[in-house]
Amino acid sequence: MAGGLVSLAACGPTTGSGSSQASRTQGPVTIKLSMWDYNPQIVRDNLDRFEQENPGIKVEGPETGPCCEAYRKRMTTAFLAGERTDAMYMRDEDAAEWAEAKWVLPLDNMPGAKDLTKDEYPFITEQTNYKGKKYGTIYYVGPSIAFYNKEHLKQAGFARPPATWEEFRTQATQIKRQRINGVEFPRYGAPGEGDLENWYLASGKRMFDDDMQPIFGKDSLFKDILDKLYQAYSGDQIFGLDSGGATAFDNGKATYSWGAFYDLKRLNGLAQATGSQSGGSTVGGAAAGQLLNYVNPSFVAGKTGTQAICRQYAIFAGTKFPQEAWKLIYFLGGKDAAGKYTVAKRWWIEQGLNFGYKSIAEDPEIKKFVEGWGDLDAYNKVLLNASPRPGVKAPWSALWRTEFTKVVAEVMEGRQASKDAVDRGVQLWTQMRQDFERSQGK
Repeated sequence: MAGGLVSLAACGPTTGSGSSQASRTQGPVTIKLSMWDYNPQIVRDNLDRFEQENPGIKVEGPETGPCCEAYRKRMTTAFLAGERTDAMYMRDEDAAEWAEAKWVLPLDNMPGAKDLTKDEYPFITEQTNYKGKKYGTIYYVGPSIAFYNKEHLKQAGFARPPATWEEFRTQATQIKRQRINGVEFPRYGAPGEGDLENWYLASGKRMFDDDMQPIFGKDSLFKDILDKLYQAYSGDQIFGLDSGGATAFDNGKATYSWGAFYDLKRLNGLAQATGSQSGGSTVGGAAAGQLLNYVNPSFVAGKTGTQAICRQYAIFAGTKFPQEAWKLIYFLGGKDAAGKYTVAKRWWIEQGLNFGYKSIAEDPEIKKFVEGWGDLDAYNKVLLNASPRPGVKAPWSALWRTEFTKVVAEVMEGRQASKDAVDRGVQLWTQMRQDFERSQGK
């Protein structure tokens, strides 16, 4: 995801970049980078540049394969089987589990690691660190951002996108009633667990305290949001399954959506297709050019926020080449020898994948690249109020979210009351925590 890199003669951060110079690799070493399939041609280009700057290191990759839960299962199997790997992609929801299992290497004593942490946004440091130790460098940050169709709102007579739930409901109801552009359901799909979290966090809330206790169960607003989402789906029917399918928003058959900021560039037809898409061309639906992000609306006037994933690079604890693996993830997820975040900048400019370092934000190119497809001011307002995904620091959080997603779906299907669903969410969390602590002998 990025532009050209400065060629390096050194193998790590230089004295001029504020970090101690890393020692040169002695002899040819081949390390393996485990990853999922996203723009592998750009990844390979970055790896080629890394090899040019570190002539004693070769990198196997890129690998191909699905991301998300399939990637977690593949890597867990590899760890348990003792398969060879050195560096890897790491999801924020897996970091606690992998750190607890001692599958990933603490990075604090690596050259330049502390300087990277100092430059991270606070909510990012919550995710690259676990129990006081650093385990990852930043691949990209993916906050959940609200999108809307500018033409739909203009036709309906609204001057701006909604800032609160009531404004969202009013606009969506009118667009549905007027059948703007034939829209039957202004928001595609049934509200899910992700919608519930988005609205709650945007309202200035957190679901868990610092001790990972589920405080959302004691907050009436959490249940109220679940009730309102159910009413919007089953009563107002401003949420629903349009015949246009999952691409309804992309093609102008839905008005609102939530997604990753980088997806907006693709949806507006200005981002290069990934390796799994057609021929490296730009992609976007019929609504390309009409779509824009806005400040995430909330249930509390004046508040905004979001949950943000932080995909990372990590080092396998069993690697035979920890220093070489560190040089790789420092390069990919940190700085080049000139002290610049070149790879992170490339991902942002070419694909819109967000950076997690504060000092990058003032780069003129960083600001300019959003012109024509995104509102950077609205995006920054949300990012400054972002937080990690709820409960992500708990090793059982991924499993809990999978189960709680099913519970929220039962509410939308009318098979469970919202109060019972919230109580069930707390019970699941508590039980999973007890099971984990028992397995650890606590």
